[in-house]
Amino acid sequence: MCVVLNISLKTYYKYRNKEDPDYYDYLIIKEIFDDSKGTYGYRRIVEGLIQKYGVIMNEKKVLRIMKKYNLMAEYIRKAKKKHKNERIEENIKPNLLKRNFTTDSPNKVWDTDITYLIFKGARTYLSTIIDLYDRHVISYKISKHNDNKLVMDTLNEAVVKEKDVHGLIIHSDQGSQYTSN
Repeated sequence: MCVVLNISLKTYYKYRNKEDPDYYDYLIIKEIFDDSKGTYGYRRIVEGLIQKYGVIMNEKKVLRIMKKYNLMAEYIRKAKKKHKNERIEENIKPNLLKRNFTTDSPNKVWDTDITYLIFKGARTYLSTIIDLYDRHVISYKISKHNDNKLVMDTLNEAVVKEKDVHGLIIHSDQGSQYTSN
């Protein structure tokens, strides 16, 4: 197990029987959170701690423990899901290539996409732009976030490198990053 987790035996035995200092605070926070049917945020939990147990706890500590144990109010979950990567239908463009991925001269058609890579256990995103004439990479960017900034940085770098982009077609899968405002 130590080999898989990349830790020494000394570290394993040091923390094996160590109790989490936040565990008992978590239990009373969880009880108030469950009583509210998952609707209370950290501020109302702090009020509930005072009312129910007479315990005064710092708001930052309650917030930290809630994040640590993944206690999130229902309205926050809905808000996060609602606005994530919205695709705007008016921004979808017609397919000009129609699966013909060849061209007779450079800087006529570029192709772009985003892929993810696992690096040291974390997910990173690679955005690339290639010229379909000779398939060379014009621009690429790597980021921890799959967002519009990644796409715009890649595109801006490509335009600065190539300069003459008059009449250029950029082809993508029209995912949310490419169809957002």
